[in-house]
Amino acid sequence: MRIVILLIVLAIIGLLVTQRINTPPSDTPPPEATREAPPQVPTRPQDVEAFNEQMQQFTDDAAARRQQQIDQATE
Repeated sequence: MRIVILLIVLAIIGLLVTQRINTPPSDTPPPEATREAPPQVPTRPQDVEAFNEQMQQFTDDAAARRQQQIDQATE
């Protein structure tokens, strides 16, 4: 009896896997694909100030993009 149930479960799992493999991928890119790369972390102490400015600009740009997406979604 256990073997029959096991075979039925394996058949269902196999069916679900084949359906998942045969479905075409979606056209929308994942959110990670649309992100910009953050600035590189400096290795010299002299570059910390420039990095601070770059990070501030990066976070400001990201906040502006998020706000624009929110505005578009609520229209």
